[in-house]
Amino acid sequence: MTASLDTRASTDPVLPPDAAGESSDVLRLPAARAAALARRLRATGRAADLRIGYIGNIVPGVLTDYVELACAADGMAVDSHVGAYGQEMQEVLSADSALRRFAPDLLVLTLSLRVLAPRLVQAYPTVPEEERRAAFDRVLDHALGCVRAVRRETGATLLVANFPVPGHPAAGIADLRDPLGEVEFVQRLNLDLLDRLRGETRACLLDLDRVAARYGKDGAFDERLARLARVEWRDGFAAALAGEIRRYARAALGRARKCLVLDLDGTLWGGVLGEDGPAGLRIGPGSAEGEAFLAVQHAALALRARGVLLAVCSKNDPADVAAVLAEHPEMALRPADFSAMEVGWHPKPEGLRRIARTLGIGLDALVFVDDNPAECAQVRAALPEVQVVQLGPDPAEYAGLIRRLDAFETLAATGQDAVRADGYRVERARAALRAEASSLDDYLAGLETRVRIRPATPADLTRVHQLINKTNQFNLTVERVTPGAVEAFLDTGRFDLRVTEVEDRFGRLGLVGVTLVEHGGGEHRAEGPHVRLFLLSCRALGRRVEVAMANALKRRWPGADGTRALTAHYRPAPRNQPVADFYEARGFTVTDTAADGGKAYRLAAAGAAVEDCGAVEVEEME
Repeated sequence: MTASLDTRASTDPVLPPDAAGESSDVLRLPAARAAALARRLRATGRAADLRIGYIGNIVPGVLTDYVELACAADGMAVDSHVGAYGQEMQEVLSADSALRRFAPDLLVLTLSLRVLAPRLVQAYPTVPEEERRAAFDRVLDHALGCVRAVRRETGATLLVANFPVPGHPAAGIADLRDPLGEVEFVQRLNLDLLDRLRGETRACLLDLDRVAARYGKDGAFDERLARLARVEWRDGFAAALAGEIRRYARAALGRARKCLVLDLDGTLWGGVLGEDGPAGLRIGPGSAEGEAFLAVQHAALALRARGVLLAVCSKNDPADVAAVLAEHPEMALRPADFSAMEVGWHPKPEGLRRIARTLGIGLDALVFVDDNPAECAQVRAALPEVQVVQLGPDPAEYAGLIRRLDAFETLAATGQDAVRADGYRVERARAALRAEASSLDDYLAGLETRVRIRPATPADLTRVHQLINKTNQFNLTVERVTPGAVEAFLDTGRFDLRVTEVEDRFGRLGLVGVTLVEHGGGEHRAEGPHVRLFLLSCRALGRRVEVAMANALKRRWPGADGTRALTAHYRPAPRNQPVADFYEARGFTVTDTAADGGKAYRLAAAGAAVEDCGAVEVEEME
């Protein structure tokens, strides 16, 4: 199974230098140009961040080129493997197949009804209903059999493409009255696939039908190529599908951004607050422009419901903005919906830096939306890590543009996502307590922090995957892993995966910490148990939670008889320098250092002193 991915903190394009100008438009390139550029990209020999395999009975054709280019333009280097046509089960089940040797992180399964149920595709109206139902079960069983095989035999996350609903059913409009007509057949098949995959931790539906509908089904599929070469998609549709796969690639690598930062004048409302006053702003019903800006606010609220943080960065008078947000009757967004506000007359890049510091996230976690070309250009020049979205002249298009943003994608939503934005508002109450406390000890005592450290369960895996791939500051190794690797940590016998949950008098911080000890073989088996992962969300820093987590390791791993030691290492990254000496402070001994600042450690039983966590209440579960 795939163990880990070596990803970078930045998302700079990885296209060849002289192709950088095409980085934002790679999905619009002609197929021949895309293929040539993809060949040059592979020739650079850059180490892959992600390995993507393709199996099924549809030849992907130029899809792989477009996927590699789209991911490269987004800072992700991808290696591809195309399995033998129609050999999807053999590729997965054979231990020595080329696919298994390739060890994909993502695996794309595309199946064709013209191959699995040819009579239905050729002459659907002539096929008896009982034969249709038998074909339905056969196709669904085959797809789900592939899911089970991939889950059992590989560590890959499987993307199962659904089936395009026919735009022109053979029976015409009468098809909709036919019991299990052609349209209903495919729709039910897609819904059953969706239902069966919903509970899978390592299988997702790739909504090919939605992409085809958006692209235009009449132009998406090529009957001639399907018969000649088993390539069912025209080049333009392959590019569109590549854009969809890129969203899953970003999510698998934990590259989702965290915060949508919005301008105000001309972005959340029509008009200029400083000139038109609150009464002159165009928001809400009564005009096309006002309704368009209200739709923008609802699109932002939909992202917030997914756990995306909202912030404001605007050149305006703070008191005037506060009044509009709190009192304007047509506003859908209210002050409580924003996790950070930077309103004043300072440059926008300065405001964005402050927002990142306030939220404890990197600049590469921000998406900035503004209608002013000059402001957008200034942010792009000063803060290349920030994704900038420049709005056009027509407000009617703004809400759709925000809904189409794919910067915030995750493979699955968690309960933690749903409460994250509210958590930042609660954090302000904690900050008020901190300001009133006379000392750090008084502040921690006032928080009444409770920590629970326990073994991870299957229900934790999605959140654990998010934490591992998103935590940058308090992360001793900054190792990035796939969902399959996280599942392997739990299922194989050589790992001890533990999670840390925190709550205080103000509410739950939730699952915020992860430790992983490799103890039953692997790279560090000769030295005994090894701390492979130690990370804590920035939301829980400064409470001695990290000390409690280290205490739990000390109690569990260095043998009481002194015959074995616990080893660990620190791997430097752009944003984890503050924890460079964490292990030394916990009593570990440095055994080796690297030129880049990395360090190896050893902790013998004799030195495994448990430290005082002060007022923090700690529960350790076996």
